[in-house]
Parts: sequence; structure tokens; C-alpha cells
Amino acid sequence: MQRFAEYLALRGQAFRTQEGYYRAVRQVSEFYGCDPANVDEEELRRYYVHLKCEKEWAPRSIRKSAAGAKQFYRGMLKRDWGLFGDIKAPDRKSLPTVLNQREIARIFARIPLRRYRTPLLLLYASGLRISECIELTPDDIMGSESKLLVRNGKGGKDHYTILSSAMYQELRRYWRHHRNPRWIFPEVGRGSSRSEEVCRRMSRAKDPMGMSSLRHTLLNAVRMAKVTKNVHPHVLRHSFATHLLEAGVPITQVQEYLGHANVETTTIYTHLTPVCHQKAVACIDKLVTPLL
Repeated sequence: MQRFAEYLALRGQAFRTQEGYYRAVRQVSEFYGCDPANVDEEELRRYYVHLKCEKEWAPRSIRKSAAGAKQFYRGMLKRDWGLFGDIKAPDRKSLPTVLNQREIARIFARIPLRRYRTPLLLLYASGLRISECIELTPDDIMGSESKLLVRNGKGGKDHYTILSSAMYQELRRYWRHHRNPRWIFPEVGRGSSRSEEVCRRMSRAKDPMGMSSLRHTLLNAVRMAKVTKNVHPHVLRHSFATHLLEAGVPITQVQEYLGHANVETTTIYTHLTPVCHQKAVACIDKLVTPLL
């Protein structure tokens, strides 16, 4: 496995991609309880049958796992197995969950602590992925240009997204509270919950805030707000895109904010805009009524 980690590092792929590939091969090793290099093609085939038919993994998870195995067996060990052409896991045609503006307001009203409320609000206000949010640094904030620089996003790419003036002022207040030299959202750490003690720990933190604490805070707020939709941090990003399209922001602009390489990825949100749908219904009514 050490050799595989070195192989991935030499290929220069994004760190999160390397982590995913390494995890996929480690899971094969744990499943069979042996060095993954000793697993043959038939055993690997049975492993993916197990994931798909018994564990019922989502198609995306199977594709990510197979990509890691392909890097290990075909890329590093030069085993040109036909199995990798047999693993097919097309996505299910499902639309993402989106919150309306009333639900957004109810949820955030249930998050009283600024240290969690502000980063979660930024997910919605700038359309960030949770990993992109927690890794923001003071140098990434471009308030005078109303921009955020998102470094090392999905696929290892950098891009800019929107930063409203209200959100910029909130980030300034948040950072002045702890003044950590490296992170906008530093790790809170364990200990006393007194404000001055929390502030002191945040100011000295070497690592950014953990994703699990934000997920847990959002889940609690959703439960207390009595919102019945399946809400997780990425839903705030979906809602950001949908609400911008409802407001008439061009889809190519929304594509840039989200960091999508292809505008077709962004078009899924055009199916989730009830305001646009209502306008279309009104337009057709206007055209058809005289004919009736």
C-alpha cells in the first residue's frame, strides 16, 4: 500500500482523488484480509458483485471504487484485466433536494452559534462544497471584487465564486473574533464552551474546522425546524444554484460560481426552479386562453 501511495503521488493527482483511490484499494484488502496485490481477477469480480448486489452501493460509489482498483491493478501492477470493462454503474435519474427560502430561514434560525452558523451560511451564500468552505484562508477573500477564490476544488481546479457584501462583512467579523493567521474557519477544539476560551483555541488552531461538526449542527437545526426533506450540507449548494436561476442569473454565470467544467452539469437546476415553471405556465395560459 505504501508503494501505491507513492505511485499516486507521482501521478500528480489531486490529494482528495489520491485519498479516494487509496481508500478503495484498502477496502479490497480489508475484505479479503490480505495484501491487495494477492487478489486475482475472479476475486475482485466477486468483490464488486458483493458491493452492487448485497451492499447495494450507489452507482457513483461503485465507479469511484473501481477507478481506484483500476489505478492499482492496471496502472501500477500492469494487470490488463477485462473486468474493468465489465463494471457498469450508470447514475440513477434523480433530482437533488432543494430548500425553498422559507425553509432556509427556519433552519438558520435554529443555529445560534456563530462559529457554526457562518460557515454553513457561506455554503448557501456562495454555493460552496463543505470541503471548499472549511479550507478557506484570509487570502482567498476578495471583498472589494465581491469574489471568493476557491482553491483546489473538485478535480484539483481553482475557480472564483460570488461573495455578497453582507457575507463579506460577516466573514470579517468572524475572522476578527479569532484572528487565526491561516484559516477563516479554524478548528474549535475541545474544552470549555466559554466564548473567550473557544476564541483562544480557534486562534491557535493548526487545522481547519472539521466537516462532521458542521454536518451535525445542520442536521440538528433541520430537525428542530421540522423540515422533513433529506438535508445535508450539499443541499445548501443545490439551493444556491436554484435560487440564482429563479432570480434570472444566466446559467453560464451560475456554472462559473459552482466551478462546473460543463454547463450541462448545471442544467439539472433548471428542472428545480418553481418560479420559472410558474412563469412558463402563465405564459402558456396567456397564449391559449384566446384560442379557447
